[in-house]
Amino acid sequence: MPDFAGLVRGLLKTVADPMTDSFQDTVSWAHCTGDDGQGGNTFAATVNVKALVNRKKRSAYTQSGELAEIIATLTFVSPLTAVDGRDIFTLADGTTAPIVEAGGFTDPTTHQAFVTKVMLGVTVRGQ
Repeated sequence: MPDFAGLVRGLLKTVADPMTDSFQDTVSWAHCTGDDGQGGNTFAATVNVKALVNRKKRSAYTQSGELAEIIATLTFVSPLTAVDGRDIFTLADGTTAPIVEAGGFTDPTTHQAFVTKVMLGVTVRGQ
């Protein structure tokens, strides 16, 4: 039986990422590493990562059924390790917003996303 997950990983790394590189923006990512014990969060050093950035503003329902106003959708062709809902992404122009939802197509072998998608915006109405 062919290793389709391996084929997809290879195509993303060798074809999709290089072919979309000129369309990708640099985004700053501060990964949340935990609670500081005083009601705040601690973060790893900010790193720059490349993402396809869609700035189309739209309303969308999250997986939990909340209505959100999305200001940007970030698609990471080189997937990120686990994205925490408390992480901070800053677009090239300085725009930032809370993470409304993050996820991606999961590789059944590694249980990591093939591609990571992060929606930034604000929740306007719960369930």
